[in-house]
Amino acid sequence: MIITLLYLLRSNCKQSFLPLLTVALITLSSCNEQQFFEKEFLEGAGVPDVEVPVTPTIPTVPTTPTEPTVPTTPTDPTIPTTPTEPTVPTTPTDPTDSTDPSDPVDPIVSLCGDLTLIKPTDIFEQNTAETASVDILWVVDDSGSMGDEQEALARNFDVFIKDFIKRDIDFKMAITTTDIEKVNQLNANDFELLTDEAAKRDENKFFDDFRRMIRVGTRGSGREQGLKTSMDFLNRFQSWLRTDSYLIVVYVSDEQDQSPLEVAEYVTGLQALKTDATKVKAYSIVTQEVLPNKKWESIGTRYMDVSTATNSPIANIHNDFHETLKDFSIKILELLDSFTLSQRPVTAGNDIKDDLDVKVESQEVDKEGYSYDEQTNAVSFKDGFIPAEGSEIEVTYQACVQD
Repeated sequence: MIITLLYLLRSNCKQSFLPLLTVALITLSSCNEQQFFEKEFLEGAGVPDVEVPVTPTIPTVPTTPTEPTVPTTPTDPTIPTTPTEPTVPTTPTDPTDSTDPSDPVDPIVSLCGDLTLIKPTDIFEQNTAETASVDILWVVDDSGSMGDEQEALARNFDVFIKDFIKRDIDFKMAITTTDIEKVNQLNANDFELLTDEAAKRDENKFFDDFRRMIRVGTRGSGREQGLKTSMDFLNRFQSWLRTDSYLIVVYVSDEQDQSPLEVAEYVTGLQALKTDATKVKAYSIVTQEVLPNKKWESIGTRYMDVSTATNSPIANIHNDFHETLKDFSIKILELLDSFTLSQRPVTAGNDIKDDLDVKVESQEVDKEGYSYDEQTNAVSFKDGFIPAEGSEIEVTYQACVQD
């Protein structure tokens, strides 16, 4: 029918053919619409739809090829968090978690490093009278302001020396001043009057001789040079100083030292006199503050520096001399009652004393009754705890040694 219509159109149909065309169109429109669309779909309208290969886009969904890029599995092997787990030698560090106080071995092992931990016991005999000796040099300011202090020294000397005599300590004493001109005027024979032997021969005379000699006068130089005069004395009277004894130098002055050298040089000079530098002590009785009624005084920092450098006590010259001299006596006797350990102790705590076990005649000594001096590596007994002559002393501690 469509062909007939086309033919009529091409052939310049006359007006009379218009009714025929109309009939043809009506007939055409009466075709089943569903059949038309289905035909259009089958003959081409649907074909390009199939070509719309969203299926080609599906191959572009090579998200599956991107899944092989999920070489997160190759990275998974790199997830050697498992190889890092062997690096979990936090287990070796766990034993070093010796913060646990219930495991006392680990901290000590860490202190010893490659060395071996041992627990030695050193045994001593208290035999001070035969083994301990001390040489004491008094350096007394002889300037115009020192009259009262010299009197205080003389009056209270007995409290200083009585325990030395009572315990039969081997001691020697000598006296010099802060005036450098006086050293050359000293007589070595005078020193023989101030020994333990002189005290044994005649104790009253011994005390009288000391009191007389300690009053050195007040006409000395106002330029006090106690550090220099102490060295000058020890260099001039070398035979007075014994090799194995402790050397105690006691400086007594109300003014600053004016010696020419630096303090460190005098410390070195004193310590060089002994093979064991820890056996040199410099005690100071000096001005620590200037009082309103004593404006002429000056603080004795140089003397105090020497005391500090030799781990020695310092006292204020304005304090009670009775207490000062008693305290100095106790500290000297503690030195003589010290016992040097054969090894250097170690501790996991803050204080060596925490790991020391000290016994006298098998009885444990209270920790308040003794001290440990790291400088000398020695245990010393305090006043009231000093063992009797002949007592056996045991000191047990921990130490690190080479295999």
